[in-house]
Order: sequence, then structure tokens, then C-alpha cells
Amino acid sequence: MPNVPKSTRCRVLRTLGKVKAMEKRPALTKKHKEKRLEWAWAYMKQDFSKVLFTDECRATLDGPDSWASGWVLHGCPPATRVRRQQGGQGVMFWAGIIGKEVLGPFRAADGVKLDSKGYCSFLNENFIPWFSEKSEDEKKTFVFQQDNAPSHASKHTKSWLKDSGIEGAKKMDWPSQFPDLNPIEHYWSILKKEVYGSGRQYNTTNELWTAVESASRRILPDQVEKLTKSMDNRLIKVIEKNGGYIE
Repeated sequence: MPNVPKSTRCRVLRTLGKVKAMEKRPALTKKHKEKRLEWAWAYMKQDFSKVLFTDECRATLDGPDSWASGWVLHGCPPATRVRRQQGGQGVMFWAGIIGKEVLGPFRAADGVKLDSKGYCSFLNENFIPWFSEKSEDEKKTFVFQQDNAPSHASKHTKSWLKDSGIEGAKKMDWPSQFPDLNPIEHYWSILKKEVYGSGRQYNTTNELWTAVESASRRILPDQVEKLTKSMDNRLIKVIEKNGGYIE
């Protein structure tokens, strides 16, 4: 298109798509796919509005490198960006989503490792007070979801959850290689887009945490509900993909 202005060509390209980093996923074995299929069929009748989807997340001062690019006007120098090893320091936090509601995010103390005991102590401080306020009817239908991180799957954590009333049908089975099925992963994506918009970086972990809290408050209940309501469709897609990854 030699006679078409460059600005018009760029505008057309932006409507066609964007350059994105390739998504990395662990390979699914035959056993993984079988487990995913079994799980999908087992929870076909589950009311996912009663499920609290939980996970930990880490944010760094610099954020993902792939979000630091942008358009620059001709003749203008690109914006400078500080480069720190592994994105600089960071904060670890935990949250849960259920229906339209977000529980958290709650920050883990700096330097504290969330091993089995640390994880249970963290839940005791942040999850149990919320759960204790639920009515008996709500507790009867409540389901707790977590992934199979070592601190989650340990005997200590299982025992603690059981003592806290989270056992049997109240604890959702969650086989390995399930990141594409957990709606809270998409919640983290929305949150980080708010935190790191326009390639923003932070100077201190407290400044970063303030941004995380602020970003969380800007995520609307309808956005959260859209994520939790997507579970029915996710199960169907897993079955259609014969246990393979879904989009």
C-alpha cells in the first residue's frame, strides 16, 4: 500500500491484532487428560456459585516485561525503563473469588515462607473469619478450591482443613495441570493489567501493594461473576477437547 499514509496502515494493523508473547504451558500426558476428563464429568452438576476459588499470586516492582512496550511517535525517543534482576522485589498475596465476591487480596508478610504451617496460619487469619460469618445454610453448600501446591496438598494442611470443617464434598478435588480451568487465574490477569498499565513500575513493595489493593477495588462485581459463571462452559470445553487444554 505505497500511497496509504503510515498512520492509516498502523491503525489497520492494530485492528487486525497485537503482538503477544507466546503462552507457555506444561505438556499434558495421557494421564493428565484422563484426570481432567474425570474431573469435568464429576463436577457437571456442581453449582459453581458456591465455590470459593483460591490461589496465591506474586507481583514484582517491575511487572512482566511483555507489558512494557508501546507505540512511539516518529522522532520521539522511547520511554526509559529500569531493569532489575528478576523484576526487583515483590509481594506475595492470596485471594478467593466466589459468585460476585472477592475475598482479599491479603498480603503475606515479607520474608515469610508459606509452607504448610505458614499457609494454614495464613488461612486461619484471613479465610476463617470470613467463613465463620456465613450462615449454616451457606456453609452446607460451600465448596473450597485450591490447587495442588505442596503446601496445599500436605498432610498438615489436609488435617487443618478437616478440623476447620473443610472436608469431603466441601473440598473440591483439583488434579494437577489445571491452570486453564481456574477462573482466579483470569482474575489475576485483570488485576495485573490494572497494576502495570502503561508499563508502570514501582519503587517500593509498599507502593506496589497499595497499587494492588487499589486495582482490586476497581474490578467490578460483574467482572468477577463473569469469571465464576464461566466454569460450566469450561467443563463442556474440557469434554469437547477430550481432556486437552481449553482457550
